Amino acid sequence: MAHLLTLLGTKFSPATLPGLTMWLDAQDYSTLTFNSTTISGWQDKSGKGNHATQATAIRQPKYQSGGIVGRPALEFRHDGSNASQLTIADSATLDYSAFTVFAVHQRVSDLGAFEAIGGKWTPNEHYMAVFTGDNAGGVISDGTNTDYPAVAGTIATGTPLVQAMRFSSGAYKIWNNSNGGSTYNTLTSVYNGTAPYYLGSLGGGFANPYAGRIGEYLFFTRALSDGERQAVVSYLGGKWGFAV
Repeated sequence: MAHLLTLLGTKFSPATLPGLTMWLDAQDYSTLTFNSTTISGWQDKSGKGNHATQATAIRQPKYQSGGIVGRPALEFRHDGSNASQLTIADSATLDYSAFTVFAVHQRVSDLGAFEAIGGKWTPNEHYMAVFTGDNAGGVISDGTNTDYPAVAGTIATGTPLVQAMRFSSGAYKIWNNSNGGSTYNTLTSVYNGTAPYYLGSLGGGFANPYAGRIGEYLFFTRALSDGERQAVVSYLGGKWGFAV
């Protein structure tokens, strides 16, 4: 029962929270499909069947057994040139009018540009990213207008973190571990199209690649409360062995 917290007197894991529709966990070796040293498939642990795949070998992330604080992770853009990307097919279980998303990740290099960690883009939905200037950030759109909020401070290469973003009507926020940026209130809805969900680069064209390692990724189709969000952040920090 390692890495579990006590929340309201009960043992906690992300699966205890309603709305979990994607849970990718590189520490669970059984969820990974190998193509030699790269990964062609990453199975969803949420029970919703939102598995991530990549058939093209040159685009597959590389398995790193000690990728984040000695724990397994998948390295994207691992050859220093080609963007890596995993794709999750659109499904009804990924429909949302609000959401909360978490990524345990660690940058390997600074590409000096917007680096897309994960999200949907058709071209207007949402993405969690590292912004130019190295801020933890994200993009959200209602289909016409787009917001680009980011937290204060930077994400250094080689430093692991839990990055989170949350949207509900009129309230959009980004966190770097437990540190949150300003709440944006300009959009009352988020566009929910039928594009696939992508990890590691932007949309289907491999633009704005992320150069780093992703160890865990969770997507909820609702806005978690601050208490719930902090419970997930604390759980992930303990599991991955770094302070949040």
